[in-house]
Amino acid sequence: MIKNRRDFWAGWLFVVLGVAYAWAASLHDIGWTTETTEMGPGFFPLVLAALLSLLGASLVFKSLTLEADGGGPLGPMAWGPLLLVLAVLGALGAWAWWTP
Repeated sequence: MIKNRRDFWAGWLFVVLGVAYAWAASLHDIGWTTETTEMGPGFFPLVLAALLSLLGASLVFKSLTLEADGGGPLGPMAWGPLLLVLAVLGALGAWAWWTP
């Protein structure tokens, strides 16, 4: 049973993002860390993605085992600020794409 919903969903978000970034980092050359210490450009993002996934898994575990005061149902979604941030990011991306 979920004892803290906020931590539960935040933990799953971290796990999903960590796995997605680990997959993207694995498309680059990872290299080796043994004798020659020749790490490729995908090594550091892969390690960070693994740490993010571990953090998310520990957060999910904590949300299933420990009781929290503010762990009740989530409040309403703040759609206005979310859409504003997405619109600004989209405008900046479009501007950067069309600007020579």
